[in-house]
Amino acid sequence: MTLAELPDLIRVPVVATYLGVSPAQAWRLVWSGALPSVRLSERVVRVPRKDLEAWLAGKGLTAKSA
Repeated sequence: MTLAELPDLIRVPVVATYLGVSPAQAWRLVWSGALPSVRLSERVVRVPRKDLEAWLAGKGLTAKSA
């Protein structure tokens, strides 16, 4: 899975898979504000793909290969 293959708004568990971390760790990144996200409703949170790409570039990280 490459970043370009992901939708424009990515579910947090999918971000976790892409980053190679647990869903709980991905949620901690979102809740702390470290990973940019948007709240679409009270129960729906997504990570914009462009923000994930910028976050990865700023951290000097690359995602794990699947």
